[in-house]
Amino acid sequence: MNAPGRSTGELERYVAATWRNFRLIAELGGGRAVAEDGVLLLAGPDPAAAILNTTFRLDPAVPAADVLSRARAFYEPASHFTVCATDDEDADLSRAAEAAGWHLAIELPAMVLRGTARVSDVARARLRRVDPALDRGIFSAVATPAFADDDDEAAAYPLVFDRAAIYEPPCGAVIAELDDQPAACAWFVVSEGVATVGFVATLPAFRRRGLGRLVTAAVCRMAIDAGADLVTLQASPMGLPVYEAMGFETIAREVLWAPPA
Repeated sequence: MNAPGRSTGELERYVAATWRNFRLIAELGGGRAVAEDGVLLLAGPDPAAAILNTTFRLDPAVPAADVLSRARAFYEPASHFTVCATDDEDADLSRAAEAAGWHLAIELPAMVLRGTARVSDVARARLRRVDPALDRGIFSAVATPAFADDDDEAAAYPLVFDRAAIYEPPCGAVIAELDDQPAACAWFVVSEGVATVGFVATLPAFRRRGLGRLVTAAVCRMAIDAGADLVTLQASPMGLPVYEAMGFETIAREVLWAPPA
């Protein structure tokens, strides 16, 4: 079933780009990817790097129970990992995960931008593109607190963000400074004309000033300049109203399932 305002072709492009781009960031971020028998298993450089430890079902003919069991076998026992189910296409996978005692880690609206992002300038904010040689540590210092849920994740994510390759084409990122302090960041990657925007973060002391919109709009423009004709992202609950105000529209829903403890 198609969500209002979405075309089948657009959803297919979103899903295919998500698989490609998430695989790319896992590999560039020091992890690994295994695609075999209709399942894509991604792992970051550390078992606690949950934002990279994700499994996708590439072929809907693969039984849901097989996806779950293969995911559990792939990751280390101490890993923070999830299995991704997309809307109606993976309804059986969600049912199987719930029946097996997996818990819903987070629900992420899949969003696309048609046209130009709407954003207002932020007084005194200064934007700059991340220099892979100089700014990796700064990007990491802004992004890590936003995505780390515990001390293990806080130690794992700098292993991802402190890698020059994730800021070089086909990737790129920006940092926003306010009052000469690093305050917000965002990242993108482009493949086959579709951009995935991610790692959008604002440090707590600088929130509610429009910096999230500012850095998101900046990487959208950079992605379009790099050849993207479709810009996509997965929205957190906190980010959803921000992206909607910018002109992003929800076309599907991604559900991430985490295994029983």
